[in-house]
Amino acid sequence: MKYFFTFFLFFCLTTQGKSQVLYSQDFENGFGDMSLVDVDKRTPASQVAVFSQAWNQFELLENNFSAVSVSWYTPAGKADDWMMTPVITGITENTVMYWKGLALDGDFRDGYEVRVSENGGSEIADFTKIILTVNMENDVITDRAIGLREFAGKDIRIAFRNVSNDMFLLMIDDIQIINAEERDLKVTLFEANKYVPVNKESTINYEVVNNGSNVINSFSFLWSEGQNTYNQNVNGVTLKVGEKYSGSLKFTPTEAKLYDLSFEVQDINGSVDQKIDNNLGDQKLVGVSKEISRKMIAEEGTGTWCTWCPRGAVFMKLMASTYANDFVGIAVHNNDPMAFAEYDTPFGVYIGGYPSVSVNRTYEVDPEDLPAFLNNTVKKEFSPIEINATQSIDNNVLTVNGEVSFYSNIDEAQFNVVAVILEDNVRGTTSGYAQVNGYSGGAQGPMGGYENLPNPVPASQMVYQEVARALPFGFSGSSTIVPGELTNAQTVPFSFTYTIPNNFITKNVYAAVFITDDEGIIVGGTKTDALYTSIDEIEVLENLVVFPNPAEDLAFFTNESFF
Repeated sequence: MKYFFTFFLFFCLTTQGKSQVLYSQDFENGFGDMSLVDVDKRTPASQVAVFSQAWNQFELLENNFSAVSVSWYTPAGKADDWMMTPVITGITENTVMYWKGLALDGDFRDGYEVRVSENGGSEIADFTKIILTVNMENDVITDRAIGLREFAGKDIRIAFRNVSNDMFLLMIDDIQIINAEERDLKVTLFEANKYVPVNKESTINYEVVNNGSNVINSFSFLWSEGQNTYNQNVNGVTLKVGEKYSGSLKFTPTEAKLYDLSFEVQDINGSVDQKIDNNLGDQKLVGVSKEISRKMIAEEGTGTWCTWCPRGAVFMKLMASTYANDFVGIAVHNNDPMAFAEYDTPFGVYIGGYPSVSVNRTYEVDPEDLPAFLNNTVKKEFSPIEINATQSIDNNVLTVNGEVSFYSNIDEAQFNVVAVILEDNVRGTTSGYAQVNGYSGGAQGPMGGYENLPNPVPASQMVYQEVARALPFGFSGSSTIVPGELTNAQTVPFSFTYTIPNNFITKNVYAAVFITDDEGIIVGGTKTDALYTSIDEIEVLENLVVFPNPAEDLAFFTNESFF
């Protein structure tokens, strides 16, 4: 889906040690000595009109700029946008170029070429050598590298050329051309499910990338579960510059406690790795005494202004009705009468656009992918807790009482209790409650009945569910409820009150409560029961059903009132 992006994305800048830097561009101060050429001369779609140049400096993260090129045009067409370096000198057999790439929409992934002008000329016709073609860039920030040894002794220019046809936005950042070490293997991934039942085998995945100038045919590494250390060799590989190797390890926790897993690259081609500051990986793993499947706590970014947000409403309703025991939904509104900054602002870093759902503050998921994601991913993860909560209301004061049980021994526990006040059946009379509806008329296909509603849907016809209203403990929750040392099967009580404003309908108010760990990941949660007995609905959306149930790879839905 083409999203309206808030452009809050997180990534880390990598350094290349003490190697000789021939050229560097991070776009913090614009394009500097780079040259930009807009060959296609096309007009960006109105939604991305701000990207009017061939390449545009844009602040994707606060105080962090990148180069962005657009390929979504009106009328549709193919991009041909060039970004060229100045002349690069001093190239040797060990010269490598590094950069970061990102396609800003996973459904419309831009592609590009990396070209070289071997004579150092700056005309388009001079860039005859294609050294890399990326047909579709990844929709997560991707570190890339390519060796330049074939140009040793030459003065060259390098160009990034967006060649996408009716896609979206392409980001390039942190270009560095350096004379690299010959042997440099960088650890880019070392991870496992954090919570694993005792005596259940866990898979630890790792990934390394060749950041050096020489081809890697073998390497070795050490790994540990915090007590024993193991040596492992990998032979018979051919890793050129920028190429990755992925593997996995097996580990079975035998106790309900915290394990500190670690990974360290040792030798490359039988010799020492010349750059050791990127050789390490670590991961915490907690053995859990009880097998508890993870719930899906779904915080949905939405807004009445958002063209495609009816999709969010449809699939959040589907999840709540079909997977009631496994799903807690929260609608976090943005820039409309139901929004409040205490939630909306910090939540923005968890999603890239609207509509989008942050699942357990770990994954970003499109609403239509929620059924399959619950069954294929969330249910295959485990939780260290069980939690329950009940509510009562007296004189407009909501009181919530509950308890959470922890099933591991953790000496330095850092668990927060997060509470969200929710309201169902929310209506409004002002224009801000009218829902913009890109599905009106059916040109985009069925969407739970919204295809039969106008654009916008008048406020008088709209009813909003799971609307986040308040955060009694703040966005990050309370850190003082759960003690710093936990023993297996320990139960911790919690309680809080909230005074319901007069403009809320008391019977429609309830609470979601969830627990986050030291990384801010939601490990479990629940919700209380409101006092009302039925949900108000837009008439044409009343009979939404999903099949197959449970959904695995693909979910279909129908509205029975249409048949």
